[in-house]
Amino acid sequence: MDLRANIGNKLKQLRLKENLSQEKLAELLGVHIQSIGKVETGKIFINGKVLIKACKFFKVEPKYFFDYNDIKLRQSDKERIDDIVNKLNHSRSVFIKQIYKIVNALYEDK
Repeated sequence: MDLRANIGNKLKQLRLKENLSQEKLAELLGVHIQSIGKVETGKIFINGKVLIKACKFFKVEPKYFFDYNDIKLRQSDKERIDDIVNKLNHSRSVFIKQIYKIVNALYEDK
């Protein structure tokens, strides 16, 4: 599973835990229902603002969506950083802006 799918899966698990439909969650977060489905299936990344709204609604920290203690990483930190930089160098600016917002959300003061 990739990052988008992992984040989407965590959102789906929170939604199901609260017995919410995709439609109701979309309404609560102020997004289109199709967006929720696409995020949950890993087809698109969650928007930074929507991520913050979801965190507040579900009462979780943003890092919850990026914490994968159950996934063993096989690369060294240096290799991972190099891979991230390489991917960012070949990404569209809108994607980089979304990543920037997500990273900032992880370090927001409580």
